[in-house]
Amino acid sequence: MFNACRPGLNASRIGALVFTAAVAALSLSASAQLATKPAASLTPAAPAPAAPTGPATVIPTYISIDADTMTKVILSQSQAQITPVSDSDGAITLKVQLGSGIAYAVLMDDCDTAQPPKCKSLEFRATLPPGALNFAQINSFNENMRYATAYLSDKGVPQLRMDASVRGGVTADFLAYSVKIFTKVFSDYIAQAKP
Repeated sequence: MFNACRPGLNASRIGALVFTAAVAALSLSASAQLATKPAASLTPAAPAPAAPTGPATVIPTYISIDADTMTKVILSQSQAQITPVSDSDGAITLKVQLGSGIAYAVLMDDCDTAQPPKCKSLEFRATLPPGALNFAQINSFNENMRYATAYLSDKGVPQLRMDASVRGGVTADFLAYSVKIFTKVFSDYIAQAKP
């Protein structure tokens, strides 16, 4: 009979003995099961799939972009008239006029000195007529809309702005999606200004 008061036998020793006995019983059980199964019933692992033999798909990635490439991206999304404008500092702005009458600009920032200059940052900007939106409407727009930020300029003119960076590399699809998002958000911004 087991005596719990026996010196030197405590709960942790008993727990270790029970654990050791359980492991031994499982080992014997597993050995017996393996001994009763014939070796022929084991199936080999499936072979690894063959490596692709065709050419790899290469997706062009831009780490900077020039005005001509950005113009092509914008034109891939809609019918537009695009006018590139350079200032005395060499900054490039693409003025975009869509067939629907919507007009916006793409400021190409952080440009290098190469010819043509390649830029790492894009800023989409649009302006509504003064008084088209009040402060409360702009706050409501910012609260409910993603991607772009609306604000009133220091002269009270409603503005819309969205940034896109090509640092680290982006695809033409990313740039096209940025154009698509901005035109959609700007359309929503215009719709909010209508009574």
